[in-house]
Amino acid sequence: MSFTVALADPRWYGHHPTYFQEFTASLLRNKCDVLALCSGHEEIQKQVEENGTQDRVTVEPLKDRENSLLFPKREHDPINTLHRWTSVRNALLRAERRSGKKADLVFFPFLDSMLRFQVLPEAGMSKMLGRPWAGLYFRNHHFAHPDKKVMFIKGDHTMRANGCIAIGALDERYLSAMEDHAPRTPIFQWPDITNEEPAVESTPFSAEITALAKGRPIIGLIGLERRKGVHTLLKAATEDPRLKKYFFAFTGSFFPESYPPEELRFAETVAADIASGKIDNIYFKAEICRIPDGTEFNTLFSTFDIAYAAYEDFCGSSNTLTKASIFKRKLIATAGECVGKRVEKFALGETIPEGDSKAAADAIVSILENGDDAPEPRFDEYHAMHDRKQLDRAFARILGLIGQPKASRTRETITEAATPA
Repeated sequence: MSFTVALADPRWYGHHPTYFQEFTASLLRNKCDVLALCSGHEEIQKQVEENGTQDRVTVEPLKDRENSLLFPKREHDPINTLHRWTSVRNALLRAERRSGKKADLVFFPFLDSMLRFQVLPEAGMSKMLGRPWAGLYFRNHHFAHPDKKVMFIKGDHTMRANGCIAIGALDERYLSAMEDHAPRTPIFQWPDITNEEPAVESTPFSAEITALAKGRPIIGLIGLERRKGVHTLLKAATEDPRLKKYFFAFTGSFFPESYPPEELRFAETVAADIASGKIDNIYFKAEICRIPDGTEFNTLFSTFDIAYAAYEDFCGSSNTLTKASIFKRKLIATAGECVGKRVEKFALGETIPEGDSKAAADAIVSILENGDDAPEPRFDEYHAMHDRKQLDRAFARILGLIGQPKASRTRETITEAATPA
């Protein structure tokens, strides 16, 4: 049986384009038609035309408010959340009229932003949408210590709505706590997929990085939000004399608003020293320079000898691990949370205490100079858990729940439905 599924994501930065593109492709492989509601509609429309899937994918603009009306410098508040649901509803109706197809399901690739500060009763948003819905929950770490106030602010009561037929979560550690909170909603681990296009011999940017490295091993990072540990790695690269013989590639867009003043000054000083020639083993520019996922991103990533993934103030999953498993690049990660535990479990690299530049330097030296003594990385095993086949199976599970009465579900039937065939 074929279905029409609406994908709805009003954001278009970081992982959002990759996930939207991969989810669209997976639904097509699952024999679904897709109503693509997104703020990156021009990019998706171009891809649809290039792929010749215009008869199966209808693209409709979906915009989001960038800032909270009630809480300055934040993205979420009750007004914004209500606006997102009404915007999705309106975009859905437009797409249905244009395509002549009614959605059997609405799927939110980033469910978190649809729930936060959702203050209406659990059924309110479902009634507004008027369609069954499901979504991918990214930041579920607050379920480690469930607190009623926090869970209300997060909008977790909405997970219990009759209209919600399933939820996927990237971080497997808290699935049981989510199930306890919403016992009649199927909840299961979702693969942390990434774009898997093969790298090419070089692109202009990857060639530039390779030329600057001059044969030195490259420690690389793509995307320069503070949470990615940029400051810690910059300190290690500039302060530890052992690292002068390596090259550090800080690439992608820099987000100065995410840094405290002292860290921002340090980053600007490093950038100035690079520009003056004082530093010759670091590539870093404090500017916007988005590297789109796909051939360009993957080719750059493949030039790295080590991928830096020692995130700070971050608890969740990261598809950098999936990328590393594809291109077989060792990682440095922060110990203790989801990313660090996976790196240790699958021997994907080394872990360090959060924000510890000395430990980061030690890990770099250890991987590059003592790597032969390390356990064999289980790259292929990790990739098999987070590849496109697993994504297709995840969507197949959800599609199999369409039309099933939620009131009759028990924990046993939910577990059966969420288990791979």
